[in-house]
Amino acid sequence: MPFDNTSIYFDVEYLIKYPDLILSIFGFVTNLIHLFVLSLKVSTIPNFIFLTFICITDLLQLVASGINQIWAVLTYIEHKNCIGYMNHVDAGFKILSLWSHCFSYTASPWITVVMAVTVIRNKKISWHGARRYAIFLVVASALYSSLFILNTILLVLFYLPYAPCSADNHVQHYLETNDNWLTKSMNLMGYIEVILGILWHFGCLVLLMMFLVKKCKKKYSENGTVLLLLSFAVPNLLSCLPYFFFTNWDEYKTQEALVIPNEFFSLMRVSGTCCRPFFILWKCKDYQLVVDSIFDISGGIGSRTIKGAKRYATFTLVTSALFSSFFILISIIIFQYLPYAPCSDDNHMQHYLEENDNWLTTSITLMSYIEAISILFWNFVCFVLLLTFLVKKCKKKYSENGTVLLLLSEALIIPNGISSLLRVTGTCCRPFFILWKCKNYQLVVDSIFDITGGIGSRGNKVESTPISK
Repeated sequence: MPFDNTSIYFDVEYLIKYPDLILSIFGFVTNLIHLFVLSLKVSTIPNFIFLTFICITDLLQLVASGINQIWAVLTYIEHKNCIGYMNHVDAGFKILSLWSHCFSYTASPWITVVMAVTVIRNKKISWHGARRYAIFLVVASALYSSLFILNTILLVLFYLPYAPCSADNHVQHYLETNDNWLTKSMNLMGYIEVILGILWHFGCLVLLMMFLVKKCKKKYSENGTVLLLLSFAVPNLLSCLPYFFFTNWDEYKTQEALVIPNEFFSLMRVSGTCCRPFFILWKCKDYQLVVDSIFDISGGIGSRTIKGAKRYATFTLVTSALFSSFFILISIIIFQYLPYAPCSDDNHMQHYLEENDNWLTTSITLMSYIEAISILFWNFVCFVLLLTFLVKKCKKKYSENGTVLLLLSEALIIPNGISSLLRVTGTCCRPFFILWKCKNYQLVVDSIFDITGGIGSRGNKVESTPISK
């Protein structure tokens, strides 16, 4: 059923779901790669046991978060703000999603604390010991989360009215007006959660202080453990701010007051999850060695040049991805204000941009200006580079390696009309331009196919002997 008459809080919460969804997809991909790297040495490096369990729980959280946000967006399009659940199937899925969030939120931080304790003691733990600790924490977190969800299932199925898409705060009203074993059990689970949170943050603070002292005494070399602790602690602390501003720490909060803090908390957690693989890659020496063995990105002749090129390429890719994601995000939001018109050429988007003046149209206009300026700047730089290459070529100080042809393959594109065809054509030509002009690329191809004649290639040629009649 539609549920349109809601507070602005629900619309703001809906908008937060978009960056949450983007980060969930990004984090899912990076954590899959992270899990693959860990799996290569998980049987020989004890700390990789901890990191593998953390990664698996993070993946579980990201999958649940991504599916939740996609479902919320689709629900919003068809039913506006449908608060709670739409039907019994949706209620079951959201309860399962809540279990996965509770499990990952409980397991990952405590596994990190145990790993930090083993690091701070500077005592090597055995592989079986690390696995024993990790499995114990995972099982304990699963049991705690299951007990918490069991209370929720009993409350929803047997004590609350069936109310799809309702913001009437049935759970809060029931907890306020009843005093039975179920409410006592739920209150007890809430107290346990608060106590566990306080204990974890206190332990995290003590460990960070110990790491700081050992760092000052030069008795500790950072391996990513401090950053892992901060990847949990910082999002938790930032998430407290919306709860303070919107709920004033009331014992029983309304759904309207909780939607923005809960969604912001989810966004912060997903952000921390996305950062963890990069923190480990940045600081963990064992992890870097495993990655080096796969990609050979460090060490050897010219490794600094390789690292510099990788840094520039990564910065450009990340900047382009952020620009494209923001542009698409604004476009998706605008579509919520346009009529549903499949196979239509009525220019609804253009009409909306012409007839409205709000933050959406301003953002689209600003993004268009940035795109136009970027294109003009790129073409100007390309023209200057081509002139520079031409001057160096005339002075015989430059040997063509395909760079000029790569620039031309992108520059010789008209902005309208058959631009898509020309872009695809230029994309198809680039590998052949590099093969034609780049000596290093030719040597690599030669080592694979031996197409230009390497050592012994002449000996493989058989001189033709005339056949005597």
